[in-house]
Amino acid sequence: MNQPECLSELNRALLSLEGLLYGIVSDDIINQKELDKLSSWKKQNKDKIGHHHVSELLRILDSVIGCRIIQNDEKDFLEEFCRRYGCCDKDNDPVLCDQIRMKGYIEGILADSKIYEGEIRSFREWLQERPHLSVLSDYSVLLENCEGYLLNRTPDAITLYSRLKEIHDCL
Repeated sequence: MNQPECLSELNRALLSLEGLLYGIVSDDIINQKELDKLSSWKKQNKDKIGHHHVSELLRILDSVIGCRIIQNDEKDFLEEFCRRYGCCDKDNDPVLCDQIRMKGYIEGILADSKIYEGEIRSFREWLQERPHLSVLSDYSVLLENCEGYLLNRTPDAITLYSRLKEIHDCL
């Protein structure tokens, strides 16, 4: 994916985390593979966020990873933090910003190697709330696959997982 030059590495990292969190918590289950994905994100981005007075973010991530659960207040804090500090301002292209979030979201869904109805329903709603993403060729494919899965399990979970992985790798 071509990263927008106008976004700082901190913005990109936080947009990615925001999407990752959406994908991980959308099924209300956090398992070890998802905790590993959060831990990996933290390791990859610690240098980017460590210089921006965000010690509270690191403390919350450490708590979630250490306790293996995410409390509602922690989830709310992380999402609000990402929205506040990772947000795209009026000078940034909202499609590019949501493309980064979408990649993180898909990564969160794929993290546990399973597809859950709740996370697909949540992802579909997220996509529907962002019609500006329809300029992306994968948008309609994602929406159709999510809707098909929710309505009649076509595609099945294995096929949907594979399609999400392919799209993720192309973003």
